[in-house]
Amino acid sequence: MNGLVPAVLTADSVFVLRRSIVLGDLSDCAIDGEYAGTGPVPTPADTMPALGELLQTISTRVGAGVPELPEGMHKWQGGTWDLLRSSVLRCLSPVAEQRPTAGELADLLSRYLAMHQVRDVGGTGPTRPAAEEGGDEERPRLVLPEARPRHELIRLGRFQGRGGPRRAEDRELLESLRAPVPHSVRLTLTGGRLYDGRAAFTAALGSLLAVVRGEPVLALDGSPEGGVLEQCLVEGRNPASWKEFAGLPDGASYREVRGRTTTLPSGLDMVAHHHARTFRVNPSHAQEYMRVLALTAPHYSFVLTDWTGELDKSSVVVLNHTDRLLVFCHLGARADAQNTLTWLRRTGREALAERALLVVMEPMGGGVGATDRASAAESARISPEQVVAVPYEPQAPYRFWDLAKLPTPTVRGLLAVAKALVSDF
Repeated sequence: MNGLVPAVLTADSVFVLRRSIVLGDLSDCAIDGEYAGTGPVPTPADTMPALGELLQTISTRVGAGVPELPEGMHKWQGGTWDLLRSSVLRCLSPVAEQRPTAGELADLLSRYLAMHQVRDVGGTGPTRPAAEEGGDEERPRLVLPEARPRHELIRLGRFQGRGGPRRAEDRELLESLRAPVPHSVRLTLTGGRLYDGRAAFTAALGSLLAVVRGEPVLALDGSPEGGVLEQCLVEGRNPASWKEFAGLPDGASYREVRGRTTTLPSGLDMVAHHHARTFRVNPSHAQEYMRVLALTAPHYSFVLTDWTGELDKSSVVVLNHTDRLLVFCHLGARADAQNTLTWLRRTGREALAERALLVVMEPMGGGVGATDRASAAESARISPEQVVAVPYEPQAPYRFWDLAKLPTPTVRGLLAVAKALVSDF
């Protein structure tokens, strides 16, 4: 439509024929700046408000009264859609100079369309070997800064010096957790219910790895519907959306990547979704997630993906890029964890299920030591070594990921989880 500007653009003049779009009412239009009709000559800027209204109508759910979204566009909610929503609102600006050009909007829409087309990338079949999906030989070599462990942040006993624990066995344990890994290790944490502490556990485990190893460690929300890691951010939400993160150029430096994250006091970098739930599944999640993994692979020794909700078809991409799965549950709720492992086996992901780590949270003051590892392992069809109990203090007056304030039993439980993970690679 170069050089062709319709005098009037409405939904009645746009016809969608399967995969094609036909524009009608072109008898009244300007051609190369010449207009035979009455009134002023139509310009591309004049049609942008009408185009914005069309896009607004397409993305708005009919009859959906949402007071906090007066501009509509319910289908395009979440940080990923920020750029498209703002561009549509710019189209509606009364000032022509503030509107995007038709070319800019077309380029933006083509980018979103390309991401939508790879929504189901990863397939629905069984988990493939890592080498077939970005495994060992395909992942770039880790380029890490000089390790700077901060053992003083870990409370392993009453008597502890500035350099960390004084007991030889504790120092040996921490040293063993610094064993080098061949590539960026991808961990996925699932299980539990919304706001029951799994996200806090993810932040605590990631913080522990970052402190002990002294290397960059990343935690991120993995579900296309949203996540709850935002509750762990100290400074509020991410400085960049997922889409902006995924839009970094190939070979982005650690400084550029880290600039799109929020860093906790422990040194853990975090990428969190804007809300616990968005209005619809993010159709570009598959491509964005794999893009984020590719960008972070050279810079992070461990990447922890926190999965909100039950595992289902939408988790295929995350599972296909998981080296080790951690199934989180509270004491007395092991049946939910067993259901998760059963689903994995039923969908052909026996390898993930057989190597899964079952993390059982035990409340201090009555529940510590209540986990029968042999029984839990038998029910989950895994080995007892894959069951780790982590004591915690209910309604604690501190944040669970604040390592310096965690009681010693909790820290030792986290260290047991970390040791089971690091020794596996």
